[in-house]
Amino acid sequence: MTIKAVKTHPLMDLILIGLALRLFLSPLTSHLDDVVVWYITANDLLSGGLDVDTTKYFSYPPLWAYTFYPFIKLVSFFVTPSMWGTRMNTLDFNPPSVRFSLIITSPFFNIIFKLPLIIADAVVGIIIYDFVKELRDEKRAMLSFNLWFFNPLVIWISSIHGMYDVLPALMTLIAFYFLYKQNYLESGIALSLGVLYKLYPIYLLPLYLSTTILLEREKLNGTKKLVQCLKFLCGLLIPIIIFFTPLIGSEFFHAVFTRTGILPSIGGLTPWQIARLPTMEWLLRFIIGNASFFRTLVVIGTGLSFLISLIFFLRAKNFLKSLILGHITILVAVYMTSINVNPQHILWILPFLILAFGLYDHYLFRLNVLSLSALMFGCVWIMPLYPLSLYTPLLDFMVVSDYWKWWLSSNVRTVSFHLSGNLGWIILISCLIPTFGRGKKR
Repeated sequence: MTIKAVKTHPLMDLILIGLALRLFLSPLTSHLDDVVVWYITANDLLSGGLDVDTTKYFSYPPLWAYTFYPFIKLVSFFVTPSMWGTRMNTLDFNPPSVRFSLIITSPFFNIIFKLPLIIADAVVGIIIYDFVKELRDEKRAMLSFNLWFFNPLVIWISSIHGMYDVLPALMTLIAFYFLYKQNYLESGIALSLGVLYKLYPIYLLPLYLSTTILLEREKLNGTKKLVQCLKFLCGLLIPIIIFFTPLIGSEFFHAVFTRTGILPSIGGLTPWQIARLPTMEWLLRFIIGNASFFRTLVVIGTGLSFLISLIFFLRAKNFLKSLILGHITILVAVYMTSINVNPQHILWILPFLILAFGLYDHYLFRLNVLSLSALMFGCVWIMPLYPLSLYTPLLDFMVVSDYWKWWLSSNVRTVSFHLSGNLGWIILISCLIPTFGRGKKR
């Protein structure tokens, strides 16, 4: 693509506006608990090399650390890491659940680690636009792009909160695109990269395998069909071998697979939010006291992903529509069988809800309400303004701290917390209507 073609691209003005908005919000906002993990991990990686096992605090699949590390490494030659955060040794301004509340990351660090997220926001929007434009029309493609790129939830998660869920969402969207184009090796690689960011794309594996068989069953014999499936599986294995093999024998896997079993990780946009209600303490105690409960939910979620894939395989008429609805249905099953669904997790399903609207007129009302409920939950859940109050004169640090202490015990926060969380999972369940019901376009 030439420079002239880029300048005259129909999305160029919108992309520049969206990028400017994100770059304006990113430096002076963050969620302390998550972003301080990136801060500590960045310093550990700079000290010990590109090895996530050298840090005690990073309990995610490794690819996010490998993604922001080059940005951090590059700027470390020009700005010393000691300037990337301020340690607040004498202040207790966060709830006890926040583990790393004594460090507030600097605007410089915030903008650097958020750059990959901002870029990914734009790439997801462009893919959605191109896909809808190819299969429908320019007007609907433009609307679909705006539903993603200017969605307040997307902007909040990537540019304010500082969580990286847009990256596995991007990889899953790329995997979907390659599967649609019947490029099975590339699809497998992209899906595997998604798993290396967050584990949830592994639930989509049965859907991808069944779709591969469905696409090839009429034009290929059994041997050639097997070859296509093997291409996909080889694609899955390549990134896993590259990134996971060096971590075998370390404590890294234990950290990844046990991080969700803690008290603050119960609730959100999931039916288990009801365990947080004042009259449901018994359910909260049951979940906390039964480690096998979480494992049972994982087994149920895995079984549902296989069952849903089989259903779509047997009843598929329009394979593209079935593939999009299959993504939505499996992800809803993942949410409903998870004890914790935070606002950033909604980015996993949002691109497919937008595609379903862009191509088939489904979900417009639901995706908007879901985005707003998740955004509302995020707003009452975190205080992102500490960098703004510490590094600029625009807000007084102690005023922000005192406000947040009051807000944590406020009845308004409690009501908003439960309202947004429960509304979110109800809307998610309603997304099954176009799949299994006779729901009309919406």
